[in-house]
Amino acid sequence: MLRTVSFLSLTLLFAGCSDYDLVRPDDAKNKTEFDTGEPEGDWPDIEVSPMSLNFGTLPKDCLSDQQEITIRNVGVDDLVISDIYLGGSASTNFGLQSSLKTLAPMEEYTIAVDFTASAWTTFDAEVVIESNDPNEGTLGVDVEGKGGEDAIYEESFNQDPYEMVDILWIVDNSGSMLSAIKAVEQNFDSFIDGFLQLGLDFRMAAVTTDMDDPNHQGKFQGSQLVIDSTHSNPKQLFLDMVSQGANGSADERGLQAAKAALSEPLVSGYNAGFLREDAALAAIVVTDEDDYSNVSSNDFTNWFKGLKSDPAKVSFSAVCGGRDGCSDWTSWNSTGPITAIGARKYVEVVDNTSGALQAICTSDFAQVLSYLSLNAAGMTDTFLLTEEPSNIAQMVVEVDGVAVTYSGINGYTYSVQDNAIVFHGTEIPGPGTRVTVSYPYASTCE
Repeated sequence: MLRTVSFLSLTLLFAGCSDYDLVRPDDAKNKTEFDTGEPEGDWPDIEVSPMSLNFGTLPKDCLSDQQEITIRNVGVDDLVISDIYLGGSASTNFGLQSSLKTLAPMEEYTIAVDFTASAWTTFDAEVVIESNDPNEGTLGVDVEGKGGEDAIYEESFNQDPYEMVDILWIVDNSGSMLSAIKAVEQNFDSFIDGFLQLGLDFRMAAVTTDMDDPNHQGKFQGSQLVIDSTHSNPKQLFLDMVSQGANGSADERGLQAAKAALSEPLVSGYNAGFLREDAALAAIVVTDEDDYSNVSSNDFTNWFKGLKSDPAKVSFSAVCGGRDGCSDWTSWNSTGPITAIGARKYVEVVDNTSGALQAICTSDFAQVLSYLSLNAAGMTDTFLLTEEPSNIAQMVVEVDGVAVTYSGINGYTYSVQDNAIVFHGTEIPGPGTRVTVSYPYASTCE
């Protein structure tokens, strides 16, 4: 005999199911990669940070520094870590320091990983963590390292000009300087144009190396003693400053002249209106001799840096014969070639103030003056590298993320002598830019 189940009975049967809370772990948790706050649920809950490690590029057979992985129990039951091991084809290139643990709620444990390259290639592996977490019983942390014949070094530089700068020119006006003074006059556009394009707030003045003539002796020269960015024709005013002829004393005392110019009584008297408290200070000497002042290079440097609360805003540059002297017969003109003796005293001051050292024996004064304009403004076209590149072909140079071509015209070149990259032409980094250089270097295991 067939029995019939009434509709009412079925309704009551399904309605009765609502009295039971059928909860599954996956339904109860809304888990993110990194849980925060108080633990939730009735089970262990694993949290691992970070989820990947990158050891960069290391020379073959060199051991890296250790990197750490933190395991944390953010659940309410004990987290039992049943296994931790390295997996993947390159697992033997990585080392693991760990042990099996049981973590109480909110307890954490740190494991360490290291890397050794065995060849010039990329190595990928995985740190596998197994536990009693009901949702993530097995977790993997990606690890990567690269091996190379040499390590890769990366460094960055900022091209940040000063907003305000006071520039003191010290011009040797002795008889032998006629050719050099003429070259400066003819190429001054290369200097002043850089300042005008940067929009700097500058002041400029000039003294000679003559400390015998009472009309000199640290006194500013020219019809306009101090010129600044507000003058309508700063180029002509500057030429008037430096065009003092070549009839001055043969006893050149440039450091003494600079010190007299920026000290009392001249600094607030005859030379007033030049030195500003908040401005950077740059001095530039143009000479074919060394300095014969009665002040040592160290004493001058200490005094010069003391003019500013921030010594980094003080620089002394020299266009001279360098350490050992120079000559340039290609610069021959109606007054003869440019020759110069060594100027070691000036060079010492340049070295101690991070100034620029440029050869006076050159037929290309435009390039010399262009570089000096950058240096005086707190900028540069030359960036010294920390390590010595082992392969220039693999060097990558970028300015604000844009690659620069290796070129001596509009690009960059590498100077072996200075271990530096040097920018040229239109590729000289502009104000506010960031220069990034990466290159291989022959390193040893530490």
